Amino acid sequence: MKKKNTSSSSSSSIVKGIVLLVFLIVLFVITSKLKKNGFSSHLTNLVNTDFSIDMKKIKELGEAEKEAQKKIFAGFWVYQTQDQEASVQKSDHIELKDNGIIWQVINWFITLPSGDTVSIYHTRQAYLNPYGKITDNLFSCEARIIRQVYIIGTDTCYGNSQVDEIWTAEMGKNGLVLNNRVYNKYDGETEEFFPEGMIDQVDRLLLKSCKTGAGMTFYAKNIIKDKLNASQPVIFNAQSMREWVQQYYNPIVVEEMLCSPNLGVVPDSLRIEFSVATDGSVFALKSKGRLLEENRFEKKLIQEIQTWVFPKPEPGAQKTDVSHTFKFSR
Repeated sequence: MKKKNTSSSSSSSIVKGIVLLVFLIVLFVITSKLKKNGFSSHLTNLVNTDFSIDMKKIKELGEAEKEAQKKIFAGFWVYQTQDQEASVQKSDHIELKDNGIIWQVINWFITLPSGDTVSIYHTRQAYLNPYGKITDNLFSCEARIIRQVYIIGTDTCYGNSQVDEIWTAEMGKNGLVLNNRVYNKYDGETEEFFPEGMIDQVDRLLLKSCKTGAGMTFYAKNIIKDKLNASQPVIFNAQSMREWVQQYYNPIVVEEMLCSPNLGVVPDSLRIEFSVATDGSVFALKSKGRLLEENRFEKKLIQEIQTWVFPKPEPGAQKTDVSHTFKFSR
């Protein structure tokens, strides 16, 4: 009979016990602080400067109302890319417990024109505290990212922990709306809800820290840049560049911007003109028909476009001027 490794099993149990104890202590501190103080001064400042809603218009909830709202939001929720032929496939699984604890696994599966594919995962644990009512069904919430990991291919790293954010949440006709993204109710077996082994990733102790600026968009753009360095030249014209934007940068960048609560004023559309050099980089960028002199959303989009990389052209090609109209729906 094979002898069990009781020492290894005991050590593993001790480590898990320590992790659980630390988590419970952190959760107690978070909930105690929120019940006593509500929004931290840092988050109040975020609302006043970066949020598109005046703090004075938010009706603060009482403690009983907050707990009741957590129970309304609770459940298993799923977001999935509708177009199954899209080059960027997204899935987002959220378990929201009635005490406000969130477990979330996000996956992006990217297919490049070469046929190469890459999968990126983001697993995180968070705490959601409904703070106040914006409208009858829309709530402003304080969210704290307790711990998180990113998995890029075979590479895994841990992201920043104890990060405070502001989320919006609403129970809509089609499901739970978190930060402008609609999640449908999951009706399958809960044991099969998350991809196998993904939730356990946040408990790994010997992980390296992620690079500065880590995020799904950050990693997806880096992957595209690396793949393009080894890709074959393409036909270089404005239409092919616009198609590249629609196929990759729209889902990777623009969609994610629209799912951020601190956008400021978002126009219905925005026309951007830019040039693409023969090395694939962007220059001479400008927007046409500016919405405002200083618009946060427009400014961020322009900053993003400046980092984009496009496929390299065939030998002898010249730079390409592109005019692209971005259409925004939230």
